[in-house]
Amino acid sequence: MHKSEILEMFYNTIRSILIISLLALLEGCSFVNQISIPYDQNIKQGNVINIEQQKMLKIGMTKKQVLSILGTPILKNIYQSEQWTYIQYNKTNKEKKNILQFTVFFKNDRLIKWSGDEFPRQREYKIDIIKKIIIDQTE
Repeated sequence: MHKSEILEMFYNTIRSILIISLLALLEGCSFVNQISIPYDQNIKQGNVINIEQQKMLKIGMTKKQVLSILGTPILKNIYQSEQWTYIQYNKTNKEKKNILQFTVFFKNDRLIKWSGDEFPRQREYKIDIIKKIIIDQTE
C-alpha cells in the first residue's frame, strides 16, 4: 500500500466517524423535542372562594356572617372599612394569568351589596386537587 492510499483510508475513516457522530447528535436533538415538559402546577394565590359561597350571601348579613362564609378578605381598605375585596390569582403552566375579584359592601355593619367576578364551582377546585394527587403519585 502506498502512502497516499493509507492517507485516503484514514481520511475516509475520519469522515465516516464525523458523519455518524453528527447524525447521532442530530438524532439526539430531535429526541429532546419529544421529551415531555415536566409538570408545572397551576398556582392559586389569594382567597379561595367558590360560587357556592357567593350564592350564600344575603342582603342584611352581618360582617361576622360574611366572614364565616367567605373567610378573611385579602384586602381591607383602611379608609373604607365598609368594603372588603377578595382576590384570587391563578397562573397556569402556559403562563396564562387569571385574576378574579369579588367585593362586598357594608353599611352600618350590614351587607348591602356585592359585585365582581364569579369564582369557580367547588367541584372545579376538587378536580384540581385530585389531578395534583394523581400526578404526585406517578412521579
